Amino acid sequence: MGLSFSSCGIARGDIGDARPLALKGKSGAFQSASHLATGLLSQHFMGSRGDKQRNGTLNQRSSYSLVSNFLWLYSSTLQCGLVDILLSIPDFLLRDHHKYIHPSPDSSNNLRCINMSDRSTYRNIFLHLASTGATFGGLYQAGSITEEIFLWMLQNVLLVAEQPLTVTHRASSRVITRTTHVVELGDYDVSSAGPIQVTDEVSSLRVLSYSVSGQENHFRDGVRARDGRCVITGVLNQFAPFGRWNAFKAAHVFPLQHESIWIDQGYGRWVTNMANEVGLSRINSTQNGLLLKSDVHDLFDSYMLSINPDDGYKIISFGPDILGVDGRILDPICRNPNDNNRVSDELLQWHFRQAVLANMKGAGDPVFESDFPPGTDMIADIRKGPSSQQRFEMEMASRLQGFSSEGQV
Repeated sequence: MGLSFSSCGIARGDIGDARPLALKGKSGAFQSASHLATGLLSQHFMGSRGDKQRNGTLNQRSSYSLVSNFLWLYSSTLQCGLVDILLSIPDFLLRDHHKYIHPSPDSSNNLRCINMSDRSTYRNIFLHLASTGATFGGLYQAGSITEEIFLWMLQNVLLVAEQPLTVTHRASSRVITRTTHVVELGDYDVSSAGPIQVTDEVSSLRVLSYSVSGQENHFRDGVRARDGRCVITGVLNQFAPFGRWNAFKAAHVFPLQHESIWIDQGYGRWVTNMANEVGLSRINSTQNGLLLKSDVHDLFDSYMLSINPDDGYKIISFGPDILGVDGRILDPICRNPNDNNRVSDELLQWHFRQAVLANMKGAGDPVFESDFPPGTDMIADIRKGPSSQQRFEMEMASRLQGFSSEGQV
């Protein structure tokens, strides 16, 4: 049974009859499709009496149906180019959706709950303020983080202090200095002659990017042509001469879903190879891209891997080094100073800073579930997962980014 759109003001029976409304073109479809989008989310988040059980939990069949219909809505929106359809969804639906449908903990029909742990669970270095003993963060040392870089992370990213920091290894009482020695595991106490404050800066959460326009095709093809291999693992794509790139992905260093931040902060100034391009956003410059194996791409997007261009382009794994890349050097093919399409050092610096914040501050950022096999209730999983509202908005932005970026820098 499809979802009824009578509450949306669309005199159709179900989704099958309503689909053509969003495919008529920009002039005739906008109003109906806007009502359709709002109605879909209203029915999901507010819930109709027929779709809710007595304990307030959305039934599974309706929820699966909603996922299908909602993903179809994305598709037909993109075919029409009607970005404003989803932008017209009332803010209160995104802001307060968790109030309207919240699975009851004692319900036998609860959908599966993803246990997404924070990043503190596997840390082997712990950071404390010496003045209070309070723990303010930590990290996982896979073997390549030196004392010099460790101090830089603390002084330039995590902490705000008027006076130099003193960082002491608790077990040995040794004070850390700017050396290339590998940081020892254990607890560290941080002090200063003046006040110390943990930064209020937060990382830019990101989700997997989706290609929704020709701009990403232009980006993908350019990154493939420049790199030809995974620039983190060094694995060459031997199928490239045959046009096959199945196990490789062109990754954005700065994520597509935060393009509004890109524009507001003027990060396009870090791109120098698109001055004469018309109608293409600089966020899709090859200078904002790296070719990575698919598994590496996922870790890079979640800030579990990053590259420090100020430390010889060293690759740092912020978790267990399951790929064996910690301490490797970024392949020179993507950073040739004589190549106008080389990856931007400034964008790599931005990514590295986000990785420090995501992995070292407080308990660390959540790592989002990205594996949604057919039949998975994606929206329910997002709703029950960490930072659900922000992730939902990012998922929308990721799918619609290509159309909103035309003519921007």
